[in-house]
Amino acid sequence: TIWPIFCELLSRMRSLLVLCLAATAVSAVWEDNTNTLSAKSDQIPIKYATLSAQRSGSGWFRSMLVSHPHVMDQREVFGKDFGFFRHLAESCMPSMSEDSREHAQAFLKKTVDIPDNSTDVVKYWKPAADLVSHFNDGTFEVTGFKWMMNQGLYQVVPEAVEYFNKENFKVIVLERKNFLRQAISVYQLQQTPQGSAHLKHADKSIMNLKLPITSDQFVHFFQSHESFSQHYDTIEATGNDVIRISYEQLMAEPEETIQKVYEFLGIDSLPVSTGQYVKTHSGPVGDYVEDWENVREELMKTKYANKVKLWEQHLAESIEEIAEEEGTFLFEGCF
Repeated sequence: TIWPIFCELLSRMRSLLVLCLAATAVSAVWEDNTNTLSAKSDQIPIKYATLSAQRSGSGWFRSMLVSHPHVMDQREVFGKDFGFFRHLAESCMPSMSEDSREHAQAFLKKTVDIPDNSTDVVKYWKPAADLVSHFNDGTFEVTGFKWMMNQGLYQVVPEAVEYFNKENFKVIVLERKNFLRQAISVYQLQQTPQGSAHLKHADKSIMNLKLPITSDQFVHFFQSHESFSQHYDTIEATGNDVIRISYEQLMAEPEETIQKVYEFLGIDSLPVSTGQYVKTHSGPVGDYVEDWENVREELMKTKYANKVKLWEQHLAESIEEIAEEEGTFLFEGCF
């Protein structure tokens, strides 16, 4: 009869329907997982730049920042000649992620005519910034670099801000408000072996030398750093994504300050390694500047008189200097 055949056909159709439903469910789950994995693998790393000046605590700031395993910082890159960047792009390309390799190749094409010994940062800062901000092996969520005001930045502030805005950089401004203390530290830097800003030895004989700084030299330093401060104002006012912190803030609350920066960068909060630092100038100004009484008397005749008095009062509150930058470059063997 037809009835048994009909029942058998109906049973097979039910089985086929169950298989179809199961296949549809598996396909949906697979597609969802694939999209999730793809989204994670295609996530664009956050880019940032730390803008600062000598003896503002930027070395210590960086060493604390990179204690986070997801942060990669290329340190102070514009203090080198152009050959550094070319060597970086050529030698490290095999270790780079696919995206990083594309940027490295683009960098080499754009800068083919620039000689290795060039130090004219104004001519190549943009492709160099693009290279180092994409310098990643694919494992870091955040990549960045440090750019000092006296390394060509002050010459291109409007252009740099425009570039940072266009390329979705997060900008960290790290300044020092006590110009008197900063000036002493900068001039002391010139007396250290090899000009090292990061003193590793316990011998403080060099750090405690009285420095022959004249009132004119102090005034020139104050003027230049007033200009830097005005540039910081411009960056803060016109930048899309800027955080501004001070050396004094960093010294008073190092871990809290770094946590604020982690939040600004959009990464998880983790315990901060504050590293090691040593005291370099723990006494009054006269202990570190030759003929300070006469130098001070001349400074009292300038527009900086009240500020010098204030900076003297706060001198002892910011006496620590960085021992050594911690962390390593990505692809250390490439350098």
